[in-house]
Amino acid sequence: MAQIRELLEKLDPAERALLKQASHELSLRYRTGSYEEKPLSKFERYAYLLTRLPATLAASAEVFLELKDRALGFSPSSLVDIGSGPGTASWAAQDLWPSIKEVQLLEKDQEWIKLGQQLAKSHSLIGQGKWIEHNLMHNLPIEAADLLVASYAFQELPLNRLLALVPELFLKTRQALVIIEPGTPKGFQKIQMLRDSLIKQGAKILAPCPHELSCPMQGSDWCHFSTRLARDKIHRQLKDASLPYEDEKYAYLIAARDIIAVKDYAARVIRSPIKRSGHIILDLCTKIGLERQVIARSQKANFLEAKKSSWGQARENSF
Repeated sequence: MAQIRELLEKLDPAERALLKQASHELSLRYRTGSYEEKPLSKFERYAYLLTRLPATLAASAEVFLELKDRALGFSPSSLVDIGSGPGTASWAAQDLWPSIKEVQLLEKDQEWIKLGQQLAKSHSLIGQGKWIEHNLMHNLPIEAADLLVASYAFQELPLNRLLALVPELFLKTRQALVIIEPGTPKGFQKIQMLRDSLIKQGAKILAPCPHELSCPMQGSDWCHFSTRLARDKIHRQLKDASLPYEDEKYAYLIAARDIIAVKDYAARVIRSPIKRSGHIILDLCTKIGLERQVIARSQKANFLEAKKSSWGQARENSF
């Protein structure tokens, strides 16, 4: 985003060194799942804009594409961005659905609100959206909307509040609710619990699950997905990275009201396909549970189709 570049041009060399240190601290916090109830420093915020915002933006965009594909004719006019930070998920949603005309952004940190408004000063919808300073430990001060999204918003919430909050969110949802968490075992455990809670509330699960049975993923395994994004020069410098890209792992859930028409599917590819010279192995979550399918080269049509399969892909039929 050009707006972020403008902010960084004002930093002197000493400040850039502090920025790199802040970037390492943010990365450690994300990997360990350790979050403290203290405001971020200016440099931690800038480090987030350069190293975490692109990743969370990419994950949000991938999940929104899945919603658009699954929910036939879905064209939301209103959006609530829960735990918005600088408005990352709102940018992704607006890019995909120009039909959105009203945005509410909830964020407990006043400095993130100020920075988000500054970044969106040339974007009338987000910049002039209804920014609300609010701690998610308290009741929601929002109006109902077609689409609610909580993208990487729940890391700091205790479990009892989280289990009370998500039913509140669904009550405010006119059409679809999207929840995105880090693609870690802890992030997936939250998704599992929230999925059970929403099903009891009458929600329809659109993705990633092809069913509403108990989640078959148990033990040390966890359901998560990945999106690849390019790293620019500054991003690589801050992370001491040599690769020109990074893979963002995420777990997610899309729940909807019955009013949404849904495109059905039979299975989802839950791991990277294992492609051998004579066969391809696909791990799937199907309507009846987990299944591993081995498609031999001799099954010509199925083999060619399986070669096109990718991690996270929804399949309308099994082989």
